[in-house]
Amino acid sequence: MRWLLELLGARREARVLRSQLAPSASQLAPLLLLIAIGCTQGTERERALAAVSVAVASATCDVITWTGELPLSGELLGARREALALGSQPAPRASQLAPSAQRLTPTINWRRNFAEAVRESGKTGKPVLAHCMSSSCGPCRQLERTIFRDLKFIKAINTQFVAVKVNETTHPKLADELGVAYVPTDYVLVVDGSRWRSVYRNEGAPRNTKSYLAALKVYLKAAHTNRRS
Repeated sequence: MRWLLELLGARREARVLRSQLAPSASQLAPLLLLIAIGCTQGTERERALAAVSVAVASATCDVITWTGELPLSGELLGARREALALGSQPAPRASQLAPSAQRLTPTINWRRNFAEAVRESGKTGKPVLAHCMSSSCGPCRQLERTIFRDLKFIKAINTQFVAVKVNETTHPKLADELGVAYVPTDYVLVVDGSRWRSVYRNEGAPRNTKSYLAALKVYLKAAHTNRRS
């Protein structure tokens, strides 16, 4: 009965491993070894142990199939099925990845608020790109799903501008001060000390990344021209 106790312990181990993401071969090997010992007899046990040994050595412990009549009760059969199911689990989704892994994906460095963007622009000399939007704006949401995820666009805006979002719904006074009449609208601002002024405005959502990158060049030229004047 010792092997029976070992196998029941293997079932508990299977439940623990099942709660982890993408178990590795090194995690599955001990569990499969216990099942090989508990669920086989005689020559078949030797074959199962040999198969486990080969799998562990090659670090490809996927699924080991047993053939023949095995003395399994309902409890033991359930344990065996749980263990073998571990090898067929799908890869984790992006939302399941650790926060540190998610942070590896580049994103636009939107400043927390308008005041922070103005302060940084005053220190670095980079123009502020104030992207005016609203939560109910369809074209604004489309930009978030498409162009704002493009790596070329992300690199261009992060290296050349101090980017900040201005939500006209939650910040109506700032939107009025900028002169927002339509969303989405980009405002290019230059900062002198703690004072800012708008030097360029572009209403509407660009059709694609290429046209938006071209617009960024126009923004930058307008900022440099007006800074010297």
